[in-house]
Amino acid sequence: MADVTVDFRGFEDLQKRIAELNSSTMEEAKRQSMKEMAAVYIREAKKNTPVKGTEVRQVSENEYKNSRVAEYSKVKDFNKHKKLYSSDAKVAYKRKGERKFKMLHNSEHMRRSWNAGTVEREGREYKVKVFNTASYASYVNDGHRQQPGRFVPILGKQLVKGWVDGLNMAEKAEKATERRSKDILRRNINRVLSRYST
Repeated sequence: MADVTVDFRGFEDLQKRIAELNSSTMEEAKRQSMKEMAAVYIREAKKNTPVKGTEVRQVSENEYKNSRVAEYSKVKDFNKHKKLYSSDAKVAYKRKGERKFKMLHNSEHMRRSWNAGTVEREGREYKVKVFNTASYASYVNDGHRQQPGRFVPILGKQLVKGWVDGLNMAEKAEKATERRSKDILRRNINRVLSRYST
């Protein structure tokens, strides 16, 4: 009879690698995938979030002194800044012998208000909450009613329509995330598996 020996060390190595895949390594890959999907969502939501641009307003001397933004000594330079940059600025000037103070404010508040929470695991599901902290974001996203004929000072005009359609920023971001999710998951899982392949 023949003397046959079988070496099972390869199967033992495979069993160890499978155990490692079921542990924290794969857990981290899943969490990383969720963070990347949240980043895709936020990037797309910000891209679709409107900004009013910049607004110039008269301010008190006290507000002028307490603000920490770029300061100009000439109105001409302040106006040039307004055309070229989107950052805040201020200028003090005299009109008819009286000192006046102007500030330029960039109104990207809603765009800057997109955030993501932490990745949470519930059973086999992973979740991350993405949200906008601007109080009016839901009205811009979903649409809202308004009173036609009402004068709005900040807009400088009267309202015409009774309903303003929403811009659906969240829905657009969700669709973009769904399109990219398979690629994100595949890339992160393949990164983990490549460490264990022989």
